[in-house]
Amino acid sequence: MLAINEEFYSIQGEGERTGTPMYFVRLQGCVVGCHFCDTKQSWRKGDDMKEEKEIVQRAVDSGSKWICITGGEPCEQELGKLMYEIKSTDLHSSIETSGSEFNQALHDFDHVVLSPKDLFTQAKFKCNELVIDSANELKCVVTQESDIDYYLKTFGTFRRPKSFQPMSNDKGIMCLLMKRLKELTYFNWKIRCQQQTVFQIQ
Repeated sequence: MLAINEEFYSIQGEGERTGTPMYFVRLQGCVVGCHFCDTKQSWRKGDDMKEEKEIVQRAVDSGSKWICITGGEPCEQELGKLMYEIKSTDLHSSIETSGSEFNQALHDFDHVVLSPKDLFTQAKFKCNELVIDSANELKCVVTQESDIDYYLKTFGTFRRPKSFQPMSNDKGIMCLLMKRLKELTYFNWKIRCQQQTVFQIQ
């Protein structure tokens, strides 16, 4: 069973699969504690336990072709049974993680989004190298210009899709990124916003 914060059907508003309809499963529990987190209700350890088979069946019944596991920090829970149930369907699977810890189930997801929170965590962790190796996509939140320099240095060898995302779609941060557009383009970074925030949808 998994501790669940919420489940809902919507469109993906961030990253490479922006605009894709997905069934979102937000897991409960997160030790990361980013100051800008917009789902702080998911931090505490939860007791609303749901059966993996029932979760996946709701995703199937929604008509979605994708199920997205998010949080909180989903890798804090055991995901093996959930992946077993997903694999028994035609659903494509996606997960978003901060990289705080490795979970063996990451190898079974169709799409792993790493959104590193090294710069913002209260727990003072560094992104797990095994998570970096498992990631299909890198999505980096920017709060100030020094964040950009950190990401360029730390993830310079990451060759899969990668993007910068201004915190809370902040226009000032976007301007900082635009000033360095030629540099970011040279190193194959993209700049994206949170579309679900722009359109005020869940």
